[in-house]
Amino acid sequence: MPRLKLSTLDAHRKTFSDFLNYRAEQVGTTISNIGESIGISRSSIQKYKHNPGTMRVDDLLKLSNVLNMDAATLLKVYSEGKTPWEQKEA
Repeated sequence: MPRLKLSTLDAHRKTFSDFLNYRAEQVGTTISNIGESIGISRSSIQKYKHNPGTMRVDDLLKLSNVLNMDAATLLKVYSEGKTPWEQKEA
């Protein structure tokens, strides 16, 4: 059976979710622990991972600070569907 192709939006969401997991691992923690440390519930952090368009701006800033990265770069991961190293190449 052929695989279904992800829509562009779903592909961007998956890239964002995968990148958050990768970046959290790079800073030595998990997304759940990050959520707890910045005061975001576990359900909210999961919702943000899979649908970042619902994220509040202050939560985005807190998340980017904990991940040690610029909020604009984190937004581009979602909006362009490209990791930061892919963004630099383009």
